[in-house]
This record gives sequence, C-alpha cells and structure tokens, in this order.
Amino acid sequence: MNKKLIILLLVAAGSIGAVLPTTNTYAAAGNESVISNTVNTLAAVKVTSYTAAKTKAKPAPSLQPLTCIDTPSSGFNVNKNFNVNGWVLNGSGVKQVQVYVDNRLIGNASIGRFRPDVAKVFPKYNNKNSGYLLTIPKNKISAGNHTITVKSMGNDGVVTSKSVKISKPKDLLYIDSPQQGQHVKNSIIVSGWALSIENMRQVKISIDNKFVGNATIGLSRADVAKAYPVYLKGNSGFRYNLNVSKLSKGNHTITVTAIDVSGNSVSSSKTISTAEVKSVVTLSNKVSTTKGQAIISYAEKFKGVKYVWGGESPSGFDCSGFTEYVYNHFSVKLPHNAAEQYGYGKSVSKSSLQPGDLVFFGKTASSIYHVGIYIGNGNFINAPKPGDKVKITALRYMPDYYGAKRITIK
Repeated sequence: MNKKLIILLLVAAGSIGAVLPTTNTYAAAGNESVISNTVNTLAAVKVTSYTAAKTKAKPAPSLQPLTCIDTPSSGFNVNKNFNVNGWVLNGSGVKQVQVYVDNRLIGNASIGRFRPDVAKVFPKYNNKNSGYLLTIPKNKISAGNHTITVKSMGNDGVVTSKSVKISKPKDLLYIDSPQQGQHVKNSIIVSGWALSIENMRQVKISIDNKFVGNATIGLSRADVAKAYPVYLKGNSGFRYNLNVSKLSKGNHTITVTAIDVSGNSVSSSKTISTAEVKSVVTLSNKVSTTKGQAIISYAEKFKGVKYVWGGESPSGFDCSGFTEYVYNHFSVKLPHNAAEQYGYGKSVSKSSLQPGDLVFFGKTASSIYHVGIYIGNGNFINAPKPGDKVKITALRYMPDYYGAKRITIK
C-alpha cells in the first residue's frame, strides 16, 4: 500500500475518534514503524484533547461577596447628622445596599461610588465603583445604644451584612440653684443647665406640680461645654426668677423640665422651705485674719479630693460645690453655682485680697464659670476640672480673672 495513503487513512480515522490497534496487520512491507508511530501520536493527541476538554468543563471558582463599613466606627457618638459609607463587592455585581438601625430599615444607600483603593486591593472583582453612602439625620436616632447594619445584595441574590455599635448621648439636666432644702423668703433664682444633642426648645418651671413659667435659655456655660464636649453646646444655661412670697410656709417642690426640639424631655426637682430663718451672712470690707485662716485651714483638709461634676461632699467636689461646702461649715449658705455665688459678699480689688476671699473667673458676671478660695501669696485653693483634684493654683496661671468677694463669718 502507498505510504502516503496509509497516513491519510490514519489521520482520518483519528479525526473521527477511531481507536486503532497497537498491533498492525497491513501487508505493506517496511511501513510498520511509520504506522506504529502515527497511532501512538494520535492516541496521545486524543488523550490530551480529552483531558483539556474535561478541564474546560470544570466551572471557575466564584468570588466571595464582601461588605465593609468605613464609617461610622464602632462606639461612635451621634452628635450631628452622619454618613454611613463603605464598599461592597460581588462577582455578579451589586443590586442594592440597605441600611438598618436596630433592624429598622432607614433607607437604601446610593451605590456605584468610585473606590479605586478597593479595586487595587481586590483586582479580581474588576470593580472600581464599589462604594456606597447614606446620610442619617441625627433626629432619626433616639438616645441610647444602637446597632447600625448594612445589608448588600448581589445580582445573584446573595446577601451579606456588616454591623457596628453606636450611641447617642441622653439629654441631661442639672439644677445649680436652689439647693436641696434651701430656705427662701421672697424670691429665688432657679438656674442650671440642660443639654441635648438636639437644640433645646424650652425649660419649664413648676412649683408643687403647677406650671409657673418658662426659663430664659441659651445662656453661656463654658464650664458645661468643657465637661461635656460631645454635645457641642456652649450655651446650655437657663435662669428663672421665681417669686415665692405668696407660697404658704413650709416645704415646696420646684421642678424643672427641659424639652428639646424633637420632643424629648428630662426633669429634675429640688425641695425648698419658706419657713422663717435668721440670716447668717453679713457684709464687711474687712475680714478677720483669724477667721480667714480658719477657712483656709478647713479648705486645705480636702486637698487631693477628686473632681466630680455636681459634687458637693468630700467624696467629690466641683468648683462651686467645694466653696459651698467649706463656707457651709462656717454657717454660711451659698448656692451651688459659681455665677450666683458672686452675688454674695462685698467686692474687693485684686490688690486687696485676703485669705478666705472668694475669687471668680469669667468674661462677665453672668458667664462666671469658676470659683475658688484665696489663701494668700497669689494662690488659691480650688476644684479645677474633670480628671483633676482639689489643689492650690497660682492666680497668674488662670485666665479670665473677673473679681473677688469677701464674706464675713461669725
């Protein structure tokens, strides 16, 4: 048989999947080695082709869906409108991203935002627009702890989620004046501060559960802003002049209720007495050196006591609570408010300061935010600020020195 014909027949047989025997019985002498080599080659080609086809039939591994929250971070304090943003990846593409607060749907985030940083880290997804964003108004979040959850759905229907914990500070209210059990004759200033992440709408004053009026709000309280910076409020003070001359003799309850623009409210109460009391505060341009030293000696017993906001006992003092406590030991009743303490005693110049005088700090009388007790040699003892303790401070290191008052003790 012609050698070329044999090869053509073998190639044709291989192309239709014919399996040729490895032992050949063709009569053409001298062609055995050619036939044998050709069959072996075709067999190898067939096996290789079969293996390649089998490999192509195996599906490629799918890309794992990914969800990430960039902001807010865990522990975030809500004090303004805030963004929930991050990125999501899905090999099939992203259909939607939804944002929940405590399993309550807030809204659908905008998707397809440009994120080349993510594309660089995850190039196999071939997606430069994996970002999402949703802005949540602060009034949509109630006070307390909450969980933000982001759920993303791919075009393949697969849903992935990620969560973070956030919180919104609660409304706060503190009554600086009057003091609990304070004796009042004709009128009294009801004052203090109220804080809310929202703006404060009104502060209501009631006595014995009867509404008597709205306090003036929005007064500067730099001390409160410094102690509670997360609220972003420097004008949290309120003030109301309460006439008690027509009240019956005895005990009465003053209630202050602060209401923010979202309708959230917080209340606090103090009991006052309208019974007759003998005043123990007298004014003088001079103070006994002996009495002044007695005040200082007593005040210095509390050096090292930690600062506690609203504190008025040896377990913890704030500035006006400290001066109130010290002077109360000498039968002088002072309000627990630095600005109101400035209304007591006789004004003295800085050059005439004597031990026992009260020294005040602030831009104006109504914005006084700190008070201490002068001990001599340009120094005073005070409860400075949160995280600090009762200590002696040099006047020259204090900004906003406003003035001093002298109160005579008996």
